[in-house]
Parts: sequence; C-alpha cells; structure tokens
Amino acid sequence: MRNHHFSNISLSTFMCVGGVAGGAALTNKLGGSDAALSFVKFGTCMMLALLTIQVIFAIKSQSRALYLIVFNIAFASGIVCFLLCLILPIFWIPTIDASIKIFLSIISVGLWSINVLKGVKIFDLKWASAGQELLARFYRRKEGEIDWDGLSGALRMSVSVYLPGVSQKLNSVLSFLIAVSMLAGLALRNVFPIYSVFSWGIPIIIVISIFAQMMGFGVAQFLKIGALEREQGVFIRPK
Repeated sequence: MRNHHFSNISLSTFMCVGGVAGGAALTNKLGGSDAALSFVKFGTCMMLALLTIQVIFAIKSQSRALYLIVFNIAFASGIVCFLLCLILPIFWIPTIDASIKIFLSIISVGLWSINVLKGVKIFDLKWASAGQELLARFYRRKEGEIDWDGLSGALRMSVSVYLPGVSQKLNSVLSFLIAVSMLAGLALRNVFPIYSVFSWGIPIIIVISIFAQMMGFGVAQFLKIGALEREQGVFIRPK
C-alpha cells in the first residue's frame, strides 16, 4: 500500500468516526438514547464497509489502474459518509413525519444522481478536447503503465454547485445562502432543534452533490480506462 493511500484511509477513518460521533450526539439530543444507539450501529456498519472497500482497492490498485480509480471514488465516499452522518439523524427523529423523510430522500438521491451525471459529462467534454494528447504524455503502451493521477490532474476538472434549473451565474449567491443557513441552524440548535436540523441538513445535501460530481469524474474515468484496456487487450498498471 502506498503512503498516500494509507494517509487517505487514515483521513477517511478520522472523518467517518467524527461523523458517526457527531450524528449520534445529534440523534441523542433529538430522538433519545435508544435512537442514538441505533444510529451508532448503522453508522459503524456503514463506516466499516467503506473502509474495508478502501483497504481492498488500495492494495489492488498497485497492480491495475482501474482499481486505483475505484479507490479514489471510495475516498470521495469517505467525505460523503462524514457529511451524511450530519443529516441522517433526521430519519431517527420520531416527531418528523415519514412523508417528509421520504420526500427528502427522493430529492436527495435525485439531486446526487444528476450531479454524478454532471461529473461524467464534464469529464467527457474535457477528454474530447485533450484526452488523446494526454494519453500520449502519460500512457506508456509498451510497458503497459499509465500515470492516471497525472493525466486526470492535467484535465483540470473542477466542480461547482449545480441545481437543475438554477443558473450557474447564481453560484456565489447559493454559496452565501448555504453558509448563512448552516450558521443559522447551528445558532438555533438549542431553541429550535428540529428547525436547525433542516437548516443545516438541506445545505449539506447540496454540498454532498458537489462531491457527487467528483464521484461522477471517477465513474467516467473507470469507464474510459476500462474501454482502453479492452482496446489494448491488456490490464493497465498505474505508474
């Protein structure tokens, strides 16, 4: 396992543990100790599953670049896991109606899925303009090696807040509103605890969508290098 893989896994572990602990404290405050214990069990299982995947693909990534991409996706998922733990307590609060929870779930999954597809589209556009040139620089066909981290970095992909139907020109305004809403939620957590959950929960859902774009980059990379392997008839190793 490479040093930066170990560092990334350690960072993921730290974030996930912090997320589960923070989510449990919030759940205990709003739903009681039994709800908090249930949340801890769920969060721990989610964390262990994610970290297991990261370790497996960190080891396998030394033999195949495709696995390196899966590891990168799993690392981004670690950040998402941390953020999820700050909004999942909503589902352990009995006073929140089930219909609201279902609606919030549908909206969240829909927004994240759209942003994954947005990330795929961004990658495809970047690849169409510079992909072949970068392959010539970073892929050594005879050795069957590719510097995929270098190649993906050279594509200069960037993420931004993307809400369907909302102009990208309003990104600065959205970012400001997200920050204000989260600060308001934190300030009112003792006076209006249920309101505060939504006040910072909804902005976190939007923030997760940004990381969903990053995961979309990973999905597109996985498909691209998989197609390259089929074309070359070999398994490509990372450099």
